[in-house]
Amino acid sequence: MLFIEKMQNKTFRKIIVFADEEAASSFAGGESWYSKLKEQFNIEVIIVSIPESLRSSLIAAQKRQYR
Repeated sequence: MLFIEKMQNKTFRKIIVFADEEAASSFAGGESWYSKLKEQFNIEVIIVSIPESLRSSLIAAQKRQYR
């Protein structure tokens, strides 16, 4: 998204969406490179609610991916 913005010489609304407060917290502030990226490039962080069944499926998929 940053590359396209630079190539088009325009400013776009940049959003990263999370379904988990804990995951989004890495962008909340502090010294992480995620936080610096968010600040430097005006990236919005949005947290959305998802059904518990979907949350459980996503967590199970993540566990399989990190074996």
